[in-house]
Amino acid sequence: MSETLLKLSGLLPRLRTRTQLTGLVLVVAGFIASTQVARQFLPGTIAVGIVGVFFLIFGQLFSSLEHFPQKDRKQVVLIVIGLFVFLVSGVSVAGAVLTLKGH
Repeated sequence: MSETLLKLSGLLPRLRTRTQLTGLVLVVAGFIASTQVARQFLPGTIAVGIVGVFFLIFGQLFSSLEHFPQKDRKQVVLIVIGLFVFLVSGVSVAGAVLTLKGH
């Protein structure tokens, strides 16, 4: 375990963008979740992980909003918020149903 942490700490100085850092966080969190979670809770864990990814992607929108033309920004934000709410709701309901059924 300590060797893995040393390798990860060696990666940190080479990260240049927020997207690379986000990817590293996703990989580490996914590894920890997949090794520490009981198998009967796997569908719920996957649903929670997907929701977390949606939050990370949604958070990236505001740092890249300047790349959209001024007149289109309002529409882009509204579409992304609507898509975000729809996807999070759908994945949350699916994860809850699968977890309660015991799959």
